[in-house]
Amino acid sequence: MARLLFILPLLFFGISNAQHPDKTEVPVIAMKLPIKTPVLIEGKTITFLKVLEDSRCPKGVECIWAGEVKILISIEEKGLPTEKKELIFGTPQPSETDTDLTLELPNYVLKFVGIQPYPQATESIKAEEYILLLSKQNFAEK
Repeated sequence: MARLLFILPLLFFGISNAQHPDKTEVPVIAMKLPIKTPVLIEGKTITFLKVLEDSRCPKGVECIWAGEVKILISIEEKGLPTEKKELIFGTPQPSETDTDLTLELPNYVLKFVGIQPYPQATESIKAEEYILLLSKQNFAEK
């Protein structure tokens, strides 16, 4: 009988927690693509060519605009001309159009997640330090 009295509260606690599950976000697993390093993904070669502009508000500074970073990538597919694409991460200026940060491939969607490192108030970023973050997603997650 004592065992039953011990188990009943545990069962009740387990059931009440099951009815109110915590919402947790699934972490994004990203592949790092250093600048000027081509990567072959499903027959397409993607190369992070250069950073065109980095106006993101550095950590440790108060800004009226969060800023953005613009980069240039190339997408090559055997037998087709090379496509160059400008990507904008952050908050685009009103005069700019928001760029599509995805690339549809035969089996999934490749999402361009972001740029590292993030600017610091006291340090400048060298061109070769920039890294493009890529993530593969199923079509339903796009």
